[in-house]
Amino acid sequence: MSSSTPSVEEVIKKIREDIEKSMKEAESIVKSAQQSFQQLTKLSEELKKLSEELSKPPKTSTPTTTPPR
Repeated sequence: MSSSTPSVEEVIKKIREDIEKSMKEAESIVKSAQQSFQQLTKLSEELKKLSEELSKPPKTSTPTTTPPR
């Protein structure tokens, strides 16, 4: 007698497989997010340094008059 309805054990096995697959996908997403965060942190630091460099008066060999800020 074959039934088209899966047994409780089959349903539980399928749920476990789906959960494991979802957990692996979540781990991959977390790793990617951590890498992106690290890249953004580095870029932010570089932008801060560039901003500081740009805010400094230019270095020239001849004296120039700079407008008051």
